[in-house]
Amino acid sequence: MVSSSNNVKKAFYLLLAAAILAVSACSKGEDAFYDPGPKSEDNQKTDYEPQTPLDEAGQSILIIATLHQTEAGEYYLQVDDKTRVYPANFKDLCHIEPDCPCRIVGEAVIMDRQVNDLGYYGLLDWFDFIEKGPVLSECGEGKDGVDVLADWMTSLEDGFLTLHFQTWWGYEPRRHELRLVTGTNPEDPYELLLVHNANRDPKSFQADALVCYDLQDVLPRPNDPENTTVTLKWTNDAGQIQSRRFPYAGRY
Repeated sequence: MVSSSNNVKKAFYLLLAAAILAVSACSKGEDAFYDPGPKSEDNQKTDYEPQTPLDEAGQSILIIATLHQTEAGEYYLQVDDKTRVYPANFKDLCHIEPDCPCRIVGEAVIMDRQVNDLGYYGLLDWFDFIEKGPVLSECGEGKDGVDVLADWMTSLEDGFLTLHFQTWWGYEPRRHELRLVTGTNPEDPYELLLVHNANRDPKSFQADALVCYDLQDVLPRPNDPENTTVTLKWTNDAGQIQSRRFPYAGRY
């Protein structure tokens, strides 16, 4: 998932606030911090609308993608179902062995298209891993409200559900637990419930963050990927039940 170049600066400052749940071991050294950030005016949209695929080289883009590793040890980013980026400087930025596949957020410069239409060569200016949340078969604790924002960062791609969410935090924030629960609707295995436990974090201010969930081995493989949808339900900060639908085709 990419942000258009015209929106890079606006989205970049929003992503700084999203660093609460990001692992920053492979960024350019910035400390993770939180900041209230703007609240989406389009939060009531119910259906996921994909962004226009990346179709030209030479762009500097904000990117949310799946990090994969080939059998030969080469890393690449799966941006959407048709686009891969091969970041030449990945190992220069990241000195740990990531557990692939995983989701990352960052800024990339696309250099040139690779041979045989496999994707683009590119460079990463910076990136962070997006924390992976648990997928459970029962709710457990958690009755706190949360707002899932309807923007380009909220997506279901390559088997990963990535959520850009907003909630209340304390000035010395406690760890928030966001669990994804399956089996809540016996008639629809593709219906999921997002449960939020703020662990009594004081409601000092609102801020955004990112979390992702790997659904590849959790949901049934769709027999008809073009017509299969996942329904996500959650309770917002006003106590209202919200829902959003996402196309689902599994891992690309």
